[in-house]
Amino acid sequence: MKQKKYMILLIVFMMAFGLFASACQPKDKDPVETPDPAGRDVGFIAQYIRTNGYHEDVDYPVVTVVESVEALNTYHDENLDLYDLAQWDVTDRYDEAYFSEGVLILVLLEENSGSNRHEVTAVRKQETGMEIAIDRILPEIGTADMAEWHIFIELSRSDYMAGEIEVSFEDIKAEAGEDAEYEK
Repeated sequence: MKQKKYMILLIVFMMAFGLFASACQPKDKDPVETPDPAGRDVGFIAQYIRTNGYHEDVDYPVVTVVESVEALNTYHDENLDLYDLAQWDVTDRYDEAYFSEGVLILVLLEENSGSNRHEVTAVRKQETGMEIAIDRILPEIGTADMAEWHIFIELSRSDYMAGEIEVSFEDIKAEAGEDAEYEK
């Protein structure tokens, strides 16, 4: 009988202690949104357009962030005489609906051979901006013509980090007969 009393007393004591301990816990605050970690890869879509137009005084790569139809049209009009932009049908796909949720990063490159191709392999959100990694796909035998390329990189607005945009390149040697994965 004494054992039952001690057991009941022990259970009551444990319950009272549990209620007291939970009452002493700090109240939950509103959840705090944690910022994206630096170096986080973000989703993207890339298009590659050969636009030619050799210019000695341009320091390549040239990176331009476009956040509206007006800004895209301005870029197009300002560069129409410098590069072969007449073929641009891509400007039709970037309308107000696209820019309400997306951002476009243009990377303008120059190559010493028109045979060189490119592949954007990563876009990373950094603490001070964005990092874009591009593979330069170099064939065994190339042509001797200069070539300029516009790379259109589509990002969602939530993935875009305003600030400095760093572009890094890695040279990839393509074996004879290999096709690089890119859009012509």
